[in-house]
Amino acid sequence: MFRFVFGVGLPIRQMIAPSSRISKTARGNRPDLDPRPEETSEFFIKQELLPVTNYMPDIALIKKNGVKVFMAAGNMSLEKRRFYAETAPILANLLDCEMVVFPGHHVSYLDMPEAWATVLRHILQKATE
Repeated sequence: MFRFVFGVGLPIRQMIAPSSRISKTARGNRPDLDPRPEETSEFFIKQELLPVTNYMPDIALIKKNGVKVFMAAGNMSLEKRRFYAETAPILANLLDCEMVVFPGHHVSYLDMPEAWATVLRHILQKATE
């Protein structure tokens, strides 16, 4: 899991304090509720990583359904050419939709929540217009 996180290029130091606060709040300060690292890694790989990396969107069907679509990625992720961010502009082009750039990295809502929420509110407002 560490190898994956470092390979993805997440700013670990900036994320530690915010995620620690969230974790403590979520489990009510009960360390006995913390999952074991191997459980977390296995869940992540099977339930998140594999489905996301194997997904192929049906561009024609998405266009046909008429729903307003936005593609998004973090500015830092785009600048560093992270594989998971590079797909967003490609899909925005294929779907003829707006490409939204969030501040920060892949999970910047943890360490930049105000700036991240500002962009999200703006896009949600646009989606309802």
